[in-house]
Amino acid sequence: ADHTQGNIYIYAPKQKVLMKVDMISPGWASFKDLSVAEDIGGFIRAHDEVLSYDFDTFMGGHLTRLGNRQDVEIAKEYIGSLQANAGKALGAVDFMTIGQQTGFENLYLLFDTFFDTVAQQCADATIAQWGDKLGGVDIFAFDNCWTMALYIL
Repeated sequence: ADHTQGNIYIYAPKQKVLMKVDMISPGWASFKDLSVAEDIGGFIRAHDEVLSYDFDTFMGGHLTRLGNRQDVEIAKEYIGSLQANAGKALGAVDFMTIGQQTGFENLYLLFDTFFDTVAQQCADATIAQWGDKLGGVDIFAFDNCWTMALYIL
């Protein structure tokens, strides 16, 4: 699995066209929560799976245009940056410091504040790196960072 159970590849080898809907949108950052993927590890690995095909034209199924191999490579690089930024933020945000701010009585508040802080640090770094390269980074970086941080843990 990756995006959802049953999400398939449609490949026309003679035409060198590959379609994989809902995961990679050429020219755009991943939709909210890493494209609402059911399996984040599968979502990350799917970028390599897509690149294992011999294609010239990529159809992501949404937004403004068809893509190509370079678009998929850029999407993979973006996901790698997002993962690195989430990892750095997880290492930089001190859980106990957050606990001192929120108290330890309401664990949902503590964990929500912790992950919001991690996601914001990750989003700030991701927007700085990708905000002028992919559409929607400013909109979905925070949610994608939140999801990636949970996956990393």
